[in-house]
Amino acid sequence: MSQKVKFSIAGCCALIVLVLGFGVTNGAGFIPAIDHAGITLIVHRSAWLNPIVIGITSIGNPPVVAVLSICLALLFAWRRKPAVVGFIAANMIGVNLANYIIKHIVLRPRPFVQDPHVHNLVAAGGWSFPSGHSAGSVLFFGTIIVCAGLLAKRRSTQARLRVICVLFILAIGCSRIYVQVHFPTDVLAGYACGTCGLMLNWAFFSKALRKEEQQ
Repeated sequence: MSQKVKFSIAGCCALIVLVLGFGVTNGAGFIPAIDHAGITLIVHRSAWLNPIVIGITSIGNPPVVAVLSICLALLFAWRRKPAVVGFIAANMIGVNLANYIIKHIVLRPRPFVQDPHVHNLVAAGGWSFPSGHSAGSVLFFGTIIVCAGLLAKRRSTQARLRVICVLFILAIGCSRIYVQVHFPTDVLAGYACGTCGLMLNWAFFSKALRKEEQQ
């Protein structure tokens, strides 16, 4: 992927976060329309599905993502790939900082705080917009997607690894809506925020990553 494409994607994602954040803070009509459509599509609970979704959403918990990221960084450090280690660190630090800043600008209460009739399946504190789980999943699994060539030699294995990572990203984001600790627009903003950070860091580390992949 060219640098121009990476910056273009990052710019589009930043615009999405800006539009959604502006819509939330100003009560724009398209926000509840998107949220209602997403909740109607995803929130169909059943006794057998609830524990599965709770398990999926726990994978995106910040401590879990932090441990997984450290393990991934240690793997690449052991393989003497300092650029990848830097890429992982930049992704994880960047998403936490951006997520914190945006949350404290938008100040959106969580669904179960706004509506006491909403039954959340897991505990969640702080502000709702954007979804940190969604952003973190994009950055962690997105890092694996970008670095798949360093993790597997065969292109077929790389392709399968990338597909699995995409499925994890989608599952974690949808799980946040299912357990009703985030609105769909929170998840969309989290995806956009994470993708923006991933593209910018990929552009910055691009040459070094390519060099280490060729070694």
